[in-house]
This record gives sequence, C-alpha cells and structure tokens, in this order.
Amino acid sequence: MGALSQFLKEQKHLFLADVAANNLGRWTVVTGNEAGDLDTQASAIAYAYLTTTLLQQPTIAFSRTARADLHLRPENTFAFQRAGVDPTDLLCVDDLPHPLPALPKMALVDHNRLGPEFSQGAEVVGIIDHHDDEHLYPTANPRVILPPTQAGSCTSLVTSHFRALWEQHLSDVPGEIAFLLLCTILIDTGALKADGKAQPVDRQAAAFLMPLAGFPAPASLSADAVPPEVEELATELITKKFDVGRLSTRDLLRRDYKEYTVSGEGEGGKKVQLGLATVPLGLKLWADKDPKLWEGVDAYIHERGLDVCGLLTTFRTANKGKHRREVVLVLRPAGNAELLRLLEEGLEGSAELSLVREPKKEALGTATGVEGEERRRVWDQGNVKATRKQVAPLVLGVCRRYLGEV
Repeated sequence: MGALSQFLKEQKHLFLADVAANNLGRWTVVTGNEAGDLDTQASAIAYAYLTTTLLQQPTIAFSRTARADLHLRPENTFAFQRAGVDPTDLLCVDDLPHPLPALPKMALVDHNRLGPEFSQGAEVVGIIDHHDDEHLYPTANPRVILPPTQAGSCTSLVTSHFRALWEQHLSDVPGEIAFLLLCTILIDTGALKADGKAQPVDRQAAAFLMPLAGFPAPASLSADAVPPEVEELATELITKKFDVGRLSTRDLLRRDYKEYTVSGEGEGGKKVQLGLATVPLGLKLWADKDPKLWEGVDAYIHERGLDVCGLLTTFRTANKGKHRREVVLVLRPAGNAELLRLLEEGLEGSAELSLVREPKKEALGTATGVEGEERRRVWDQGNVKATRKQVAPLVLGVCRRYLGEV
C-alpha cells in the first residue's frame, strides 16, 4: 500500500470515528464541486494531504460523488489506479449519515460557494478555485480564486499555493500526490498544448510536478517541451475520458453534472431549476447510440425536477479529429415559451460562444414518436475553448432576467 492510500485509509477511519462520537471540532473537511471530475477530486485529496502533513491541521477530502457513481469517470479510475488509490479509501457522500452532520470547518476547491447539502453555518476556512469569484467568505485563508482565463486547472493553483512549503519538505510528500495533480493538469489543459487551455500557472505547476512524479523535467515551460513520456500519459488519460460508449443516457447526464437554483425576489417567489451536463459525445452519435435520447433527457428532467436541462457536448470529429462542441437546451415537458425565447436571445447574442443553430439536430429521434422539438434548441458552438464555466453564467443571467420580468 502506498503512502497516499495509507493516508486516505487512516484519515477516513479517524474521521468516521469522530463522526460517531460527535467530535468533529478538530477537523477541516475539504470538498470539490458536485461534478466530481478529476480536478475536483485531486484538488481535494492533495489539499487534505498537504494541509495535514505540512501544516499539522487535520483535514479530510470529501467526495460529493456517491461511491456507486465513481465508475462514470474512467479517467478518474485510471488516475487513481496509477496513483495507488483504492476508491474504497475515499470518503464519499454515502459514507456519512443523511442529512449530513454539521461540519464546523470546511475548505472549498474547484468552486467557491458552499453546496446546499452542507450546513450554511460552517466556517469556510480556505478556498482555492478557478471559477468566477462569487465574493463569499472573505476571511477564508487561503483565499485563492482566479478566473478560468488565468488557470486551466484548479490543481495548478493547489500546487502553486503549497509549492514553497512543499519544496522544504520534499521527502514528506509521496510521488503519488504529484502524479495525481499532474494527471489532472494534463486533462484540463489538453496536454499543455499551445491550442489548449494551459496558462502560465499550469505550465509552472506541471514543470514542478513532473520530476516529483517520476518523469523527466522539461527543458522549458513551452508547449513544445512536454517530455514524450508525459505526452503519452496525457493521451491515455484523454482517451479514457472519452471512453463513454458503454454509458446509458442517464449515466452520461449525471457523470459531469451541475445544478443551479435561480430564485425570484421575495419569499415564495418563482424560481428556475437548471441542470447543466457536460457530455464527451456528439449529439448525432449519442442519438445513434440511443434512439430514445430525448425520452431519456425528459426522464432526467423529471427525476431532478428541472425547468431547463442543458447538454454541453464536447467531441472530436471521426474523419479529421477536429474538436467540436454543441450547446443543447431542453425545457421541461410543460414548456415555457418566454423563457425559451430569452435563452435563445441571450445565448445567440454571445460573441464568446459564437453559436449557430442546428434545427436538424433538434429533430433527432422524432421518428420514434418522441415529440417536443418546440422546447429543444441545439447549437453548434464556434468557440470550442468555452466550457461550462462560460455557458453557465450566461444561462443563469438569462434566468435571473426572466424572473425579474415575470
């Protein structure tokens, strides 16, 4: 058993014993966002290890993904296996009683607003994130929040924050931590390629991590200097990420999913429940794989109680391997013509997304008797660098305007 796996196993055992004894005062619980991608998981694990080991502050990583759903991300499974992490050693949401016990101290990575399932009375003592700053928890220390245009991966910010202390205690941090962080940076930045999302902080973090993870140190920080062994690892990780052919429509929707509630003014005001799922599969191939695609989406809308479900597809074309993205919006079966109109105007007016509507794709699956084209919209996304980090604020802004007008 490696040092990282041993740490996770011991921390989980000690923490659960303190949960049973209602004695959580000494613990900080660090958690990522609900999407559960490798960035959110690795950031929490590394933050917990480095804070506990180097700062002597007992900290445990908490995954908001149920253990039964960990398999939905094969790239996570691959990285965990290579880092010697047994998924049973992770503290998952279903390891704790429901509702969750009050956690007095929390740290947030890869997001900067406490999730609704946690006690809002918890003290947020640390934040490291690369999403838009929601300007909460001003006393958090550290409070490192850069926009996505300045950091491709949250793990780069975790690495940067702890780097000086880490360098003073290299023998106390196992290579598995560096490996897990490096894997995440490679996935999030498209292998540090020049046309990916890598920023200077990502390249600097990767260059620091490579020799610690057992790879050759790069000659420089340029995209051309990625060692071939690291490039091979990146290719394998990205291949795993897109290996989703065995997943059902429901699994594809929930593997990388975030949910938002937009409320109107005053008590008892109207609200819009929005879900956004990033799916590594083009809509045409998805519909070919599942001719009942739209029925599956409607079932998920009903399951989650959504007003709007967004599907953000990301894929490469079969012939030339060109990166493509689509934005798909589906309203609940009852529909809402005014909200749909505002969403169309807001998204099509975004120069950042550069959307082109694809009406033929809205009709996919209708031959099976599935109705509902009037409440579906599909666009090809011209700017393939824009992700949910850019789409979500636009859609949320439209929903707020809609609630201000109803």
